[in-house]
Amino acid sequence: GTVRASKTIEVNIPAGADSGVRMRVAGEGEPGRRGGPKGDLYVYIYVEDDPDFEREGDDLYKTVNISFTTAALGSTIQVETLVKKVELKIPAGTQSGTRFRISGEGMPHLQSSRKGSLYVEVKVTVPKKLNEDQKEALLNYAHVCGEDVKQFKGKGSWLDKIIDKIMN
Repeated sequence: GTVRASKTIEVNIPAGADSGVRMRVAGEGEPGRRGGPKGDLYVYIYVEDDPDFEREGDDLYKTVNISFTTAALGSTIQVETLVKKVELKIPAGTQSGTRFRISGEGMPHLQSSRKGSLYVEVKVTVPKKLNEDQKEALLNYAHVCGEDVKQFKGKGSWLDKIIDKIMN
């Protein structure tokens, strides 16, 4: 006869394994017939999604928010990878939606020492609220760029005073 029992087995998942990978654990399956050797156990891997990264093969994708100032003037930002922080140079004039590639910071290839890339997409964030100094600076910028700042005029508001100050 046979006896039904549970057994815990430790399995080492190789770096770079993705959902759908099937691993064979030799000799950990059902006992063979008539005293034959045990069969093999097959383990199917399912990888949970990460809130910061999307995966396509060995490549990872991430979105990072940057300020208007960083996009316009350029800067170096810190980007979190899977294992460390790296510096990413943002050139002056970078547009929202621009994608940068950081080679070798993706997932390890399952059957080699090669690693994929990390693609970082930058999104330029627009502040929801500005203080008076920020509004004045932005209106000055619009004026220097040749925009008609009168279009931003309210009805008797403090913004009118700032616009009058810029125009005179």
